[in-house]
Amino acid sequence: MKIKNIVMVLLVATILVSCAPAAQVVPTETAISTSTFTPAPIATITATSVPLIPKEQFSKGYLEVARPTQDLIKKGLETGVIRQEINVSNLVFEIHDSKNHPNQKIVFGRNSDTNEIVLATRINPKTGELFWSVAGLRDLADVVGITIGTQVYSPNNELFSYSDVQKINALVVQEYNHAIIIEAGW
Repeated sequence: MKIKNIVMVLLVATILVSCAPAAQVVPTETAISTSTFTPAPIATITATSVPLIPKEQFSKGYLEVARPTQDLIKKGLETGVIRQEINVSNLVFEIHDSKNHPNQKIVFGRNSDTNEIVLATRINPKTGELFWSVAGLRDLADVVGITIGTQVYSPNNELFSYSDVQKINALVVQEYNHAIIIEAGW
């Protein structure tokens, strides 16, 4: 019974409030500031241009892509993936469609003397932007539309040290486009 009384009181109060005349607002005087506005200095942004690969260096197709750095060649030499020193300005570039990733292009940097594919572009999954890497089997597999896979041990196993697992995983990312993680241990 108490609930019905509360509901009735609220209903009557609502009706009375809605029937009451609207309050009149009386304007009051406001003080106007006499201070002058001083705009903040405008920051100048200087855009650093990213050097692009010139069209003349493309033997197949053309895509505006940043020139790879010589440090990437050095990294490939240190890991043994690239067999000889080459200047990135001497590479020939080719564009291929990725059959494993529709609407995605892969740019290969090839040594014109040996026809060896040295560098390849990949897509950063977080930003969607192209970045250069040392070419691996996975890049060729993506172009022809095949899957090259392997099994990987997780870092939480007792078979390998953490640093060894990191090296193995780096190799897997370089060479394979599919991997199955195995939890191994005792």
